[in-house]
Amino acid sequence: MKRTTTTTAYLLVEGNDDLHVVYALCEKHNLPENFVVRTPKSMGATADNADNLLAVFATQLLADDQTAVGIIL
Repeated sequence: MKRTTTTTAYLLVEGNDDLHVVYALCEKHNLPENFVVRTPKSMGATADNADNLLAVFATQLLADDQTAVGIIL
């Protein structure tokens, strides 16, 4: 699965393990690449963990640059 896209739909995950699981599931089931998977660190947090994910989730909800936001904890 190609990991670059111009979409504005985001799936926020707790860390790199979750990110890789999502990409593997998408590839295995041939899902279309219509969203970007992001971790807290990729959005400016100091570490990937549940607390930081919830903090950046609140900020992401207010952003003007997305059409959809999902979260996996």
